[in-house]
Amino acid sequence: MSTSLQLSDGSSKSLLQYLEPRLRFQLSNQCPALQNIELEVPMHIERLDISEFGVEINRTSYAFQVKTDEEIDQTFDVDEFGMIDYDLVVDQNPDTILLDNRDPSNMHLELSYELQLLQNEYDRIEGLNGNDGIEDIEGLAKAREALEKRKTRYQFKYLKLMAREMGIKSQISIAREPLDQHIRFSINSPDRVPLYEEHLAYNKKIHEAQRSLLEKLFVGRPTICVKSLFIDSCFIVCIPKNMQFKVKHLSLSCNNFDEDLNAIRPLLHVSSFPLESIEVYGKWDSLDPILKTCGVLYFPGGCKIEKLLKLQNFHRKVHVNIFDALKQLPPSVKSWLENRQEIGTEYTFDISNEDQIILFLDEMKESNADRIVDEAELHVKLRMDNSTELYISYDPARDNVGRMKMKFQVQ
Repeated sequence: MSTSLQLSDGSSKSLLQYLEPRLRFQLSNQCPALQNIELEVPMHIERLDISEFGVEINRTSYAFQVKTDEEIDQTFDVDEFGMIDYDLVVDQNPDTILLDNRDPSNMHLELSYELQLLQNEYDRIEGLNGNDGIEDIEGLAKAREALEKRKTRYQFKYLKLMAREMGIKSQISIAREPLDQHIRFSINSPDRVPLYEEHLAYNKKIHEAQRSLLEKLFVGRPTICVKSLFIDSCFIVCIPKNMQFKVKHLSLSCNNFDEDLNAIRPLLHVSSFPLESIEVYGKWDSLDPILKTCGVLYFPGGCKIEKLLKLQNFHRKVHVNIFDALKQLPPSVKSWLENRQEIGTEYTFDISNEDQIILFLDEMKESNADRIVDEAELHVKLRMDNSTELYISYDPARDNVGRMKMKFQVQ
């Protein structure tokens, strides 16, 4: 006689709460009896990446690609000839956060890259021999025919770009054969092992497929705890409004940071604030309270000196990953010395040129000799007033991309 033990709802919820999200989704799909319980249990995610082509949850990717008969994959919406579609009209939906950062100036880069691919294929075909994969005249003719089709499509794309830049509204057409296109949806494990794949009809709206995916995974759940939320909106990203995340670290990769931060505000649960850190990419001008109250501001793509000066009385902790403007910093240091900064203020910079750092430290020592409290080869400590000091130092050890860390700390 066999007996089966069934977990209580409370036990099931305890087990589900910290289970890897991918396994939770699988259990929910395979066990209908668990679906309602699974949706009620808070979800905990270490890292969530949302982009124009899908989602990554703790490095498990749920991704869409536009596949063509030329085996050139795109993660953006494209026209019938495989060119990124900058003219696509995106439907405005009041229940959706729309981030649209399409930049038509990138068409030049796209065409330059495609021209290089055409040249590479031409060189490959011309250098073919019996050991290179095409061993007969018929095969060589097919390769040349395929290349001619790609060249024709390239010419059409170039004409389309010229028409856009010259303001020509009339339809441009040349003898051509549209690409056969479809969407490939795939799920891949953190080590990129394929877990699932499906091919779907392509209706020129990959961003809608991405929105539906987010809705399927997250809508209907209580607040989702996300340690690090990364949103990459360099093209079109559509996010359902009716879901919320409790976030510690936020990264926005986009062309216009101010606009996108304001747009995604409804996604951030009130318990997220103050954020522990924010990564700022793209153009920014406003001094949003979300920025002011966060623990650390990161600028992974660098920060111009005029922006940095704007921050000095706005935020206590700033890190700039790429910085090559040390020569322009002395006026800012002088301002810090004369206009007392808060104790705990810390600005750090990743700098590749060690000679530049040494020259800067020498200048600080020479121009502020009367303020020196302590100095050595790798640091100098300058008196600000009777109770505070500015400690400037650098670590000569280089990181994995060859940069050294320089710090400005108010103690």
